Amino acid sequence: MAKSAREIGQSLFPAPGGDEAGRAAGTVLDLLQGRPRARRATESDMEAYSRAAATGDPQAQYELARLLVSGRPLSIQNREAAKWLRKASAREHAASEALLGLLYARGQGVRPDPERAVALFRAAAVSGNAAAQYHLGIALENGFGTEKNEREALSWFRLAGAQGHLLAQLHVGRCYRQGRGCRPDPVQATLWLRRAASQGHPQAALELGLLYGEGLGLKVRPEESAAETFKWISRAAAEGLAEAQYRLALLYSVGRGCEADPSRALEWARAAAASGHAGAMLFLGSCLRHGDGAPRDLPGALALARRAGELSGGALGRGALEEIEAVASPEEKAQAQELLRRSGGNAELIASTLARSRGKNRPGSFENR
Repeated sequence: MAKSAREIGQSLFPAPGGDEAGRAAGTVLDLLQGRPRARRATESDMEAYSRAAATGDPQAQYELARLLVSGRPLSIQNREAAKWLRKASAREHAASEALLGLLYARGQGVRPDPERAVALFRAAAVSGNAAAQYHLGIALENGFGTEKNEREALSWFRLAGAQGHLLAQLHVGRCYRQGRGCRPDPVQATLWLRRAASQGHPQAALELGLLYGEGLGLKVRPEESAAETFKWISRAAAEGLAEAQYRLALLYSVGRGCEADPSRALEWARAAAASGHAGAMLFLGSCLRHGDGAPRDLPGALALARRAGELSGGALGRGALEEIEAVASPEEKAQAQELLRRSGGNAELIASTLARSRGKNRPGSFENR
């Protein structure tokens, strides 16, 4: 079934605000887009902006809209925000054009209108608004409300990235890494990903680490490549990114950029698997099957492999399941099924299986070492 314009827009463009009106207090999105953290707005702020907006001040109209905008697409607050943004946009207020375009792209408080969203993004982008430049790049990259043009998308990403827009810097790095709108250039990809990663963007740190891990086109020594891979993936893992935690577990398991440490590999895989990462769940199952980092436990390995298959929709774990079931006894298979039955969530299943492998009697009592 084809997705609606609203569904596509909401999958491509970030929500401009949360459920509370005080979005101006500084959100993760603000930080990613290079805006400094501000204090939380008060009722007196709302009243002051309302008075100034009524006089026709476009900046006040924009600030009031930012306070009103909500994550609920059809809320009254969003419709009120759109009203003020239209007034400010009529006076070519770039920030208002960018935010109004985002509402039209997502169908938030207004009917979704991809073409109008792109027109507003372009008007604000030409005026130098970094958020609009980034959103225009996303539209061009995906053919949303306009013809697909990856080369032009890269140009807008670069302009936004040069202003410090972290998501734009991430996209420039991806473009150069994958050859989207340009020839693949790992050196440029490294430079742009490093810009975002150095400012704390976990996804950029992960992708920078993976780029060093590939080592293609980068004139660095193998040991330097391994060290950079470990450094950046570790940063992303510490920020809670499940894919990075899984990748870090793999690095610890083979000793790439670090000393091999099966126990630490197990703990990082556990963190990723608890978040629903199927590959990490399968990795844990392999650890229990072979006794890497934890005592060998075939029923626990079988239970984890089955859960990995569930999490991946059957894409992962089939081979591991067949191998384990070929050597597991009927009793061990029954124990694995009981583990799955008694453990609802992923974290509970992991704790139960690891507790079993360490010879404990109380499932779920395993603690981080």
